[in-house]
Amino acid sequence: MPHPLFVSDLDGTLLHADGRLSPFGVESLAELTARGVPFTIASGRSFSSIRRVLGTTRLHLPLISSDGALISSFDSPAPLHLFAMEVDPLTELVALLGEQGLSPLLDVWDGKENYLLSQGPKNPVEAWFHDSRGDEEFYRWRHEADWPVPRDAQTISVTLLDRPEWLEPLKEDLEERYFGEFKFDYLVLKGVEDGAALWIQHRDARKEKALELLAQMLGYKDSEVVVFGDEMNDLGMFGREWHAVAVENACEAVKDKASEVIGHHCEDSVLRYILKSTGVRSCS
Repeated sequence: MPHPLFVSDLDGTLLHADGRLSPFGVESLAELTARGVPFTIASGRSFSSIRRVLGTTRLHLPLISSDGALISSFDSPAPLHLFAMEVDPLTELVALLGEQGLSPLLDVWDGKENYLLSQGPKNPVEAWFHDSRGDEEFYRWRHEADWPVPRDAQTISVTLLDRPEWLEPLKEDLEERYFGEFKFDYLVLKGVEDGAALWIQHRDARKEKALELLAQMLGYKDSEVVVFGDEMNDLGMFGREWHAVAVENACEAVKDKASEVIGHHCEDSVLRYILKSTGVRSCS
């Protein structure tokens, strides 16, 4: 193959601090795509969110979204592969959370569409999230009578939004209760004061597992894969035989595992690296 398979995280890696591609990034990504350089995304964002942030840029290769839960072609969220949460423990989990006054946000594939379901905000952090994301087309608000998700749909993730002092102990309790069933990721939110998120998925929903499958689908060997990342959910990709490239702003654990460290994400370092290494354009 003339070029390796390049796979990049989005936030903190490919995108600038405002969560967007720079004009240089838009132009460069379009040029790489036009030249047939194999490039795709592995992100914690949903399929629709990835499509939205890329704007008019169209990738030829499938996307890895929802932190590795979903592999789908760029033109359709219909899964090429999906690590969906099992129905019975999911139903129990959603009921348990409802009893505790929480309004989980469900990322769902219903056989036709990928969208997010919510009962509406029940605390200030949920309200902030709804207000900041509510204009995006992939959100669907449903009433109590429509809840929860139908059993014939597939749920990609459950997200809880609340204060850290509530979600941290809840994470510990749920991990013990559902040990081996789900994967739990906790993060402090930057856009709202005293806000945190708990993200729950199928135990195998991981970027590295999805990328292994995608590389096999596309016929790439481990030595022909280059990955870019910055945060802990990228760390699994950095523990494989792939060439792992960390951006300067990456967390120390990612840098320690990296094959090399390049410039800051706000300097378009990932795209500059790819342009130079493929000979499409030499960038200083």
